[in-house]
Amino acid sequence: MSIELSVATTAAVVDRVVLGVHRSISDEDKQRIRAILAGVDLKSPGYWVDLADFMAAGTLTDDLVKTRFRYAQEAAIASIDELRERRLVDDELRPTAALIEIVDVVNDVRLANAAELWGDEADLGLLANGADAMLKGAAGPLVGPYRGLTEPTGPVALLWHRLIGLRYLRADAHAAAWETAGLNAAEMVTLTNTESKDLSDQARALCDAIEDDTNGRSEPAYRQLDHWSEWMVALAGLRSRATEG
Repeated sequence: MSIELSVATTAAVVDRVVLGVHRSISDEDKQRIRAILAGVDLKSPGYWVDLADFMAAGTLTDDLVKTRFRYAQEAAIASIDELRERRLVDDELRPTAALIEIVDVVNDVRLANAAELWGDEADLGLLANGADAMLKGAAGPLVGPYRGLTEPTGPVALLWHRLIGLRYLRADAHAAAWETAGLNAAEMVTLTNTESKDLSDQARALCDAIEDDTNGRSEPAYRQLDHWSEWMVALAGLRSRATEG
C-alpha cells in the first residue's frame, strides 16, 4: 500500500479511524444508552463523556473542560454544571456510581465497535507502540494531563486511548498556532466555517499559515517514530475497515 507520509495526512487518518468508531454505533446501542441516561434525568451523554477519564482520576477542572472544548466552552461548562446540579459528580468533579455506570456502558460500546472494525491484534500492538513513541514527552495543555492518566489494558482499549492522545496533541498544536496568529477561539471557528470561495486572499493566506504552523509544531512528535511509514500503512488499514461500513 502506498500512502503519503506527512503530518497532515497522519492527523487526518487518525481522525478518520476514531470517527469511524463513533459513527459505527448502532441504533440499538444508542437506545440502550438513552435508556440509562433517562434513569438519571439526562437526555444525552453530552460533552462530559469525553472527559470521563479525567473525572475518574480526579484531575478534571473547569479550566481543563474549557481547554478540551476550546470551540464550545460555554456549552461544555453547561454540561458539567448539569452534572453538578443532579449531584452526579462530587465537589472534585469525580463521578458518582450512577455516572460511572453510564460511562462504562458508553466505553464498552465504543470498544466493542472498535474491536469489530479493527480486528488484527498484531497491527493493534504495532500501532499502540508507535502512538506511544509519538506521544513521548508530550506536554501541551490538553495532551499533557491526558498522558498523566493511567492507561487502560487490552490492545483495543490501549490503542483507542493513545489515538485520542494523538488527537489531543494535534489540538494543542492547532490552538497554539492560531493563538500565535493573534486569533481567539471564536474567530478561528468563524474562519474555519467560512467556505474557501468566500475567503479573502488575506484570510486564505492566514488559514494556510495556521495549518503550516500546526503541522510544524506536530512534526517533531511524529519524527520520534523510526518506522513512521510502516505505522501509517497499518493505520490506513484500520481506516479502510472503519470506513467500509
